[in-house]
Amino acid sequence: MCLAPPVAAAAPPAGAARLLRSVARRYWPRLGLTYLLFAVENGLMLLQPLCLGRAIDGLVRGDRGGWWVLAAVYLAHAAVGAVRRVFDTRSFTAIYRDLAAAMVAAQRGRGVPVSRVATRSALSRSLVDFLEHDLPLAMHTFASLAGALVLLWWYDAALAAACTALVGPYWLLARWYRRRLAHHNRDLHDQMEREVDVIRENRPAAVADHYRRLARSWVRLSDWEAFNTAVAQLVLLGLVAGGLLHLCVARGASPGDVFAVLRYLILFVTGVDGLPLFLRQVTKFQDIAARVGREGGGDRPADPGEPS
Repeated sequence: MCLAPPVAAAAPPAGAARLLRSVARRYWPRLGLTYLLFAVENGLMLLQPLCLGRAIDGLVRGDRGGWWVLAAVYLAHAAVGAVRRVFDTRSFTAIYRDLAAAMVAAQRGRGVPVSRVATRSALSRSLVDFLEHDLPLAMHTFASLAGALVLLWWYDAALAAACTALVGPYWLLARWYRRRLAHHNRDLHDQMEREVDVIRENRPAAVADHYRRLARSWVRLSDWEAFNTAVAQLVLLGLVAGGLLHLCVARGASPGDVFAVLRYLILFVTGVDGLPLFLRQVTKFQDIAARVGREGGGDRPADPGEPS
């Protein structure tokens, strides 16, 4: 795997998109199988609350058919998940190996300082983590949001409508959240690239300032995560409390239906909660992709190409 010749200036998102396309072209069989297994795993996960609710109501009536279906779904979910984890570890380790080796050889060949190449080599692991963890997170977020909403509409239109009404405002909040995180991620990665030089120069004031800036960036990122978690927990409290009153008092739903609906409400909030986290990882990926592909001393991102 080699890096292509310099290309015209582009914004970090475009550089990130080119890097993703290049990796996808070379490794599409492995990536396709991994994401297919993950999609099946998510589908089985969405069936679990439905099957559990049916099993509860069936056992109350003395019918064990739903119990057997539930056991089969859980076993299938566990089996698919185990196969997917074994396979994707090997796949993404190979992608990181090739990407890091090509990036180091290409950037050293262009005269990029060793300190920056060393940092970017470590950061390139984050690019692979994006494919291994963050894209599956996006799939899980989408499955949780869309799947839970579809099944909630089937169970109870009033609760489904309440959940649907929350999607728009939360998406706007997430976009604002992403803009703030882009700034903090950029500051953090700037400091990480300077770390070797700061240590080499060994000036106490500069060293102290460097680690102060690192700590400040980490604290700010953590504060934004805490804010997002608090908002998600408040949304969950409102949906669960209102859902219980609606199902148990207004509708008099069966125990199995109550359990299934509450599980889908939790899945919906899990999806909502995962959206800002995914957006944070997207901004992190875009910034790192621009640095890993950047020309020596310049601002132009270079694209990884096909194997030479």
